[in-house]
Amino acid sequence: RSSDLMLLDPFTTKLLSSCCRMSDLLAEGITVVEDVYKKREPVPNLKAVYFMAPTEKSVDELVKDFSGKEPSKYKAAYVYFSDFCPDSLFNKLKSCAPKTIRRCKEINISFFPLESRAFILNVPRSEEH
Repeated sequence: RSSDLMLLDPFTTKLLSSCCRMSDLLAEGITVVEDVYKKREPVPNLKAVYFMAPTEKSVDELVKDFSGKEPSKYKAAYVYFSDFCPDSLFNKLKSCAPKTIRRCKEINISFFPLESRAFILNVPRSEEH
């Protein structure tokens, strides 16, 4: 099994840490976890798994990793959005180098698991409105 690198934003970092450990990621072949917003060194021999909220800022970071005059930072991108991604952001991804984005999916998991049958949503309390 090849090793991969995972890139997270603050929301998905919190979400992932609420339901799994680094050892779980290692068992799935993820050897490095980094913040998508921080300055990162290129690792052109690794595939990058992007797990992030569908925001302008996160998509801009991904596009920056795979477009421009410099070579791509990673071998390929596997993109998973934590929620619905608007067409405008999907269209931005098209500016990446051809064939670098191997997968792009919305997994609709914008909630935090508390235990096996309980979760909380990441929304303000409704009675406050």
